[in-house]
Amino acid sequence: MNSQARLVLAAAFATAVFAVADISLAQSTQTPADVDVSKYYVSERAYNQAARVYGFLHGQHLVLQTMKKQYPAYDPELTEIEAIFDAEYGWPQPKAEAILRAVGPEAFKKINKEYVAPVEKLAKRKFSQQEVAAYAVEMQDRTKGTIKLPDILQNLRWLQYAGRPAREMNDRKVVRFSSSNHPKAAGVDLALSAPASWLQSEGDRPHVVQQWLSQNGSGDMSVSLLIKADDRLKGGLQEADIVEMKSDDGKGFVGDNDTVLETKFVHIDGAPTIRVDFVGTRDSAVGEITSFTRSYFIIQPGALIELACRVGRLKTQKDISEKRFPVLQDLCEQVAITLSIANRHQ
Repeated sequence: MNSQARLVLAAAFATAVFAVADISLAQSTQTPADVDVSKYYVSERAYNQAARVYGFLHGQHLVLQTMKKQYPAYDPELTEIEAIFDAEYGWPQPKAEAILRAVGPEAFKKINKEYVAPVEKLAKRKFSQQEVAAYAVEMQDRTKGTIKLPDILQNLRWLQYAGRPAREMNDRKVVRFSSSNHPKAAGVDLALSAPASWLQSEGDRPHVVQQWLSQNGSGDMSVSLLIKADDRLKGGLQEADIVEMKSDDGKGFVGDNDTVLETKFVHIDGAPTIRVDFVGTRDSAVGEITSFTRSYFIIQPGALIELACRVGRLKTQKDISEKRFPVLQDLCEQVAITLSIANRHQ
């Protein structure tokens, strides 16, 4: 490499370092007050998840600060890695703190006792140079998604993407699910992708093959995959028949008390599909829940497939669910695009 090339490379590296530093500086001016908490569902579980992230980030920062003071030569490298980490996870510290403060001041004080004080003791000790070098490598791994503590990665991701979950799909932070040989799949072999930060579980109702819940299980949004065998569909349906089914404005696909918002004929993996957006209220153990739902009904020979995406809160918070519905619609479309049916043409 000639001297001019070295100069260009050195200048590019320096620019990158300053750019990261600028990003970090911009983040340092943000506060929990700048975070729109309505984009999150604040519950006891969300509080506990945010608390763990808050403690993790606080401990990480204290360790880095202690190491930089003890070994100034590592300061530029560790500062850069921390800035890259913050940018990779969408600057999670103010978001976690905003959720904690939304629960109440007493709850936030409890955090300092249970999560912050213990990590401060661990951080304030003498580190060896080997430990600093090893921690720098571990921090690089963390920026790439390798975090040893259980659930921290998923909780960091939902703090990052809860406001726009479709971006998690676009950034390819996804998990892939296949219904092959699943006992509830009625012989339908399909696969789809869902956000990696959503809690995936077996369906808790008949015909629900798999389900995902936002915020690593603490959120107000869900995606469900339902497959129901139907002998009336064994002979298959022509596309014209499916289009005709849409003519009742989707009322045949929703509950009697649900209100259809929009019905559209589309294709999923080339299969004729009816997409229905609707809203309805149901009783639950905590009160009346109003949910906004987008469902894709895919009619296959011998089976009906439903991909249902739902956002719901207490009826008194219907306006928040309605405001978040377009965000869920974007996500649902991204999930639907990934759906493929292996035996569709058999």
